[in-house]
Formats: sequence, C-alpha cells, structure tokens
Amino acid sequence: MSEAKSWYLVSYDIRDPKRWRKGYKVLRGYGTRVQYSIFRCWLSVRRLEELRWELERVLDAEDSLLFVPLCSACVARMVMRNRKDVWVVDDTPAKIV
Repeated sequence: MSEAKSWYLVSYDIRDPKRWRKGYKVLRGYGTRVQYSIFRCWLSVRRLEELRWELERVLDAEDSLLFVPLCSACVARMVMRNRKDVWVVDDTPAKIV
C-alpha cells in the first residue's frame, strides 16, 4: 500500500553561501523551486522526516527553516500568477493489492 502524501511549502533562510548551496541541492531532490528560497514538495510523512533530517545536517543555528503543510482545499484556493501548472495534483486513487 502506498503512503499518503501531502503538499508542503518549504522556506529557508541560510546565511552562508556554502551551506545555502548544500541546502538547495538537498531540497532540489525533494521538490520544485517556486521562488528563490521556497520549494513545493509532495511528500509522505516518511519523506518529510528524511528531508528534515538531511537539512538539519546542513543547517547552522543562525539559519531558518519553515515547513508549512497544505491541505487540498488550501492548494485549490491558491492564487498564482503566470504559473498555471505549478500545483498539478495527481488524483489517481491508490491501488490496494
């Protein structure tokens, strides 16, 4: 059975350029960049914890990290400009074998 997934906005403020590059590379593997320091990620709880763990290894005490969970209704009400394909949601039902 597949794990349930949800949308998350991940925002970061990493002050050192070396750490910023490392954090960016980690996030790039989990989601899509929406703005300069904001990613959107379609994650299961397990993948969310993996991402948090990987980022904690990169970040320092002076850096900031924010995860914002979004419900389906929130995603449907989002207003975006010039980015119609950004929040494509796969509504394919999970198959139980």
